[in-house]
Amino acid sequence: MDFRKKNLDEITVIKDEKTYESIKALITINKDVEDRIKLIKPNKKLMNISKDELLTTEYKLGFLFHNIINNRRQGRYLGTLNSIYSLIEAEITEPSEKEMYWNIISEQLTIYEKVYLTYILFGSYRDDNLRQHIHDAKLLEETSYLPIPKLVREFYSNKYNTSFNSTKRNKFTPFTPKENTRIKTLIKDTDPSFFQEITCKLEARER
Repeated sequence: MDFRKKNLDEITVIKDEKTYESIKALITINKDVEDRIKLIKPNKKLMNISKDELLTTEYKLGFLFHNIINNRRQGRYLGTLNSIYSLIEAEITEPSEKEMYWNIISEQLTIYEKVYLTYILFGSYRDDNLRQHIHDAKLLEETSYLPIPKLVREFYSNKYNTSFNSTKRNKFTPFTPKENTRIKTLIKDTDPSFFQEITCKLEARER
């Protein structure tokens, strides 16, 4: 995973004459995608739109991910992840041991990486090895906390016959509401990146 961290730190994105690196680069990519998804999202719930609207919405999403996200595909980073999963698949036969290593990978990936991976895999080719590894490892399950738009979750699940578990987890509340408010203010002032991360998780739970 050291190579993956090195590759992550090497990612750069230029937007509005500013250069973003590492996690901030992925945040920038994800934000651009989410802004475009808002323009695609139907005004009605998916269950209430026609088959033609479903088809055109899926086509627009596919175009967005395949032609826009893949233009920003971070080859070294994704290649390293694919190599790690391939090594586990080739060298380990015991299911419980595989699961242990899969969990180690999942725990080391940030929410921004998982969101980016979801967008990349949505638009990649059906025989993409990395997607198969990630599905086998169930990386996208138990991800109700990820800030992935509901529209993407539903189309991804239907397209690849997988699911994002939307079961709500028990809320971690060892503090009173007043203490929570004060702590969040302190974190916002002292650790803005962590504050943004927990804000994303809370927003995702409310969707």
